Amino acid sequence: YKNGAKISLDVTSKPFEVKSKLLGDVFNTKIMFNTGFDGLTKTSLSFKTKRLTCLNGNKSWKNDVSLSFKNTIGNVGKVLILIDELTQIDHQIESYQEDLNRLTTIEYKKEDVNRFFKNLLGFDFTDYKEQGKKSRNIFDKINESVAIEEKELGMTAYTLLQGVTRAFGQGTDESYLFGAN
Repeated sequence: YKNGAKISLDVTSKPFEVKSKLLGDVFNTKIMFNTGFDGLTKTSLSFKTKRLTCLNGNKSWKNDVSLSFKNTIGNVGKVLILIDELTQIDHQIESYQEDLNRLTTIEYKKEDVNRFFKNLLGFDFTDYKEQGKKSRNIFDKINESVAIEEKELGMTAYTLLQGVTRAFGQGTDESYLFGAN
């Protein structure tokens, strides 16, 4: 576009399903590549995923990885690295799927949630009241989102990951609950 001065390419990869308790927990993936020859445009590469978050079709693309740099003579080698990454995308998606599947097998107990928050935020339930309003709001948002995910996914590391993703994505609105109409 822009009379040949810019190039934009979206490559959709094969969808994959995570072996969670939720039947049809499918992710779509795509790579977005942008560059230009106008002296102003930077080169960028993004890997995005979209999870079917409920049976009523609520979906959103999440930017998992983004790389970008200015188009200068010194950065020519970086384009070659990006192209190499693109050629390996199927293997990387399979590795990502394996990682998510592995998370579905790691179970936790309610007692472990305290340690999760301590590692994630630097404080847990016992330190909650000493925290500032912003920190408490973040804590509450993640806690609510994890509770929503637990309803369908059970108590696994995958649940915790999806809870954090939900907290900073679509939020804790009950209309995003799996199967809600």
